[in-house]
Amino acid sequence: MPTPSELRNDFNETIDENGIPCTITNYPTITFTNTGYDDEQLVSASGTATSGGCLLLPIGASDRQYVEQGLVLWNDQKAFLAGSLPISGNSIILVGNAGSLYEVLPQGIKRYDVSGTTIYQTAYIRSIISGQHAGVV
Repeated sequence: MPTPSELRNDFNETIDENGIPCTITNYPTITFTNTGYDDEQLVSASGTATSGGCLLLPIGASDRQYVEQGLVLWNDQKAFLAGSLPISGNSIILVGNAGSLYEVLPQGIKRYDVSGTTIYQTAYIRSIISGQHAGVV
């Protein structure tokens, strides 16, 4: 039986062999809960960047339930990322050398853990253009 670290290494090897380079930038936010609803605002336009790799797949039949619930659109993508990469709903992913930008959909992050170790994670992402996100110039 493989250990969690062996599983994580195997997944990272798959990303290295088949993935494309990406940079994840996490932007700091603050949530105001006293406004009658949760209001999240950007604290700073400069974020913390982490580099890694990812596999991108289109939204498919297995994601139909999320489309029906309105969480994702058919033209969104699903990114498979190493479990060690920090990702949240306030992240922007720069994919590939050409620099395609994607925002991480807040309810679209799933982590796959074995014995408390995140092996890999998936994130539903949506293409954005420069200026659509407060931190992106």
